[in-house]
Parts: sequence; structure tokens; C-alpha cells
Amino acid sequence: MPISLALPLLCVARFRALFSDDARELSEFAYYAALMLFGLGNAGSRVARNALVLHLVPNAVMGRVAMFFSAADRLLRTVLTFTCTLIVARGSASLGFAVLLAVLLVAFAGTLATRDIVRTAKTSAA
Repeated sequence: MPISLALPLLCVARFRALFSDDARELSEFAYYAALMLFGLGNAGSRVARNALVLHLVPNAVMGRVAMFFSAADRLLRTVLTFTCTLIVARGSASLGFAVLLAVLLVAFAGTLATRDIVRTAKTSAA
């Protein structure tokens, strides 16, 4: 069974955890639900990024730009995984989630700050 079908089915199977008194079952359900939403968001953002790059970047430098974003993505994932693992191992998981929240807020602020620039470039390219 493909993983894209297995995860939603697993989430539905764990739906009963919402009505259970067992806190562990509720946290498992929340974990699988978050994984499903993260997977959907990850694919959507990748498609949006590729579409934006195709519209805005000249063909002569398309490969370099795509490679830069791919390398930046890999580097960010590696650094965040290492950092959060170290924080959880030495401290608490709450602090690791706080670091991830800070990264999310910085990314959201960057998105809001550059939205008009991308919109202007998109209309001038069309």
C-alpha cells in the first residue's frame, strides 16, 4: 500500500483516540494527524515553489537556482534535526518545539515581507 494512502487510513483508524480517556492514544492520534497535514503542506509548498521558479527565473540559470534551493532545504533540515535532537537529549522537548516555532515565525515574517516583491516580479514577467 502506498504511503500516501497508508497514513490517512492510519489516522482514521486512530480516530477513536479522540473519545478515549487514555492520553497516550490521544497523543498518537495528534501525531499521525500532524504528519498527514505536514505531508500535504510539504507537497503543496514544493509545487508552489517550483511553479514560481519556472515563471520568474530565466532558463539560463534555472538549474543553479533550483540547486541552491535544494541545497538550502537540505541544509536547513539537517541543522534543525541536529539542533532539536541535541536540545531534546539535553533538555526538554518543549524547548525543541520552541526552536521550531521560532523558525516558523521567522519564515512567516519573511513570506509576508517579500510577498509584494514576488507579486510585482510575477506581473512584470507575464
